[in-house]
Amino acid sequence: MEAASVARRLVGWPRAWWVRQSLRARLTLLATALFSFAVLTGAVLLIVLQRYSLIKVLDADATKTARDIAKQVSGTRVPATVLPTIGGITGVQVVDANDHVVTASPGAPDRFTSLVDPAELAAARGGERFNVTNPTSGEPLRVVARRVGPRTVLVYTDVSRVDDSERILSEAALIGSPIAVLLMAVATYIVVTLALRPVAALRHGASDITAAGLAEQRLPVPGAQDEIHRLAVTLNAMLDRIDSATSRQRTFVGDAAHELRS
Repeated sequence: MEAASVARRLVGWPRAWWVRQSLRARLTLLATALFSFAVLTGAVLLIVLQRYSLIKVLDADATKTARDIAKQVSGTRVPATVLPTIGGITGVQVVDANDHVVTASPGAPDRFTSLVDPAELAAARGGERFNVTNPTSGEPLRVVARRVGPRTVLVYTDVSRVDDSERILSEAALIGSPIAVLLMAVATYIVVTLALRPVAALRHGASDITAAGLAEQRLPVPGAQDEIHRLAVTLNAMLDRIDSATSRQRTFVGDAAHELRS
């Protein structure tokens, strides 16, 4: 039973804590939480879309390079060296039907051994695009293939630039997001405080009326034509009716007392 009571208290603690907070604090916390969720979602989507866009650009350049290289090796004689027509390409390898490298570009990671194994080469020939590791630098390389008869052109592009861009954007999001959330929380608190100032004036006015009575005292009516203005007008009308009823009651009691004395 004691364990169940403790469990209920632990479960009910957030609600009890929330109820104890002021309206100003609750509105600030709620707005800040929603803004934080929006910032987090936006940052993640931005990073994902940036990586997708950069990879798509790399693949487009590699595909065009593969088409250009395919023209160079489409004949019976294969040149000793092939030259990429687009900058930013790490290297090119051309393999034959037996998966042997027959030619490569000057900047290829390896001019004699294919960087992909037979299973990966089969997948590349089927149109799949994937990453392999550069044996000289250890950096990831993206592979795009194009078949030219019995030969296959393999184009390698450096993915580290995409990783660097993603890292920079992630670090900027990690630094900028907390600052944006903090500024949002402060701004929300100030705005809510200003918005609730007429409510505080109504509360003070009600305290004064409670202490001094209804005689010629009414709640302050804010100048803005909003819900608080209408609330103040309605409450003052109610106080007028109460004051009028109280006056009639006093008059009736006075007249009754006079008649009884007579």
